[in-house]
Amino acid sequence: MIGGNISSVASVNMTGPSGGTIPVDGGGFDVGVNATDFAGTATVTTNKGRTILVGTHSGATSSFDAGVFTLGNVSNAGLGDSNTVVVGNTAGLGVDFGVVALGGAVANVTGGAGDSITVNGNLALVGAAAVAINGNASVTFGNTATGATGITVNGNATGTLNAGVLAAATNTASTKRMVA
Repeated sequence: MIGGNISSVASVNMTGPSGGTIPVDGGGFDVGVNATDFAGTATVTTNKGRTILVGTHSGATSSFDAGVFTLGNVSNAGLGDSNTVVVGNTAGLGVDFGVVALGGAVANVTGGAGDSITVNGNLALVGAAAVAINGNASVTFGNTATGATGITVNGNATGTLNAGVLAAATNTASTKRMVA
């Protein structure tokens, strides 16, 4: 979704029963779930038990892959409980993100309890990232549940940016893991 002014909102809100799979495999800019509003607010919220698979078979041709991607002046990427996100493959030569929120004023990534995020590739790999150009960034995840892998970044990406969790901002950047 693409919006056009500061009061506009691009939103993907997944509700309903638990589960469901979103597979995406192409050769370029591949995203499982996206909300984009350059001037306003971009928000994605997935439901419990959602599985998102992006670029797991596309080889070395992909330049950018993301499981969940939001871009807006205010950018919010949220995973429900027990979500599984797998991005990239061992031959991949692109920039791969599990979950990423890119914001002008605000960028937030929020994960539910028991989420599993795996990113594979050979260039720049990030499990969860919130990046705010002129404001605040935050990454918060719930508890790890039995059977969940947490955030795993696999690759041979020497000399480039690799991170499990990244929060970058010009004002305030924070990462949190909630503990019961």
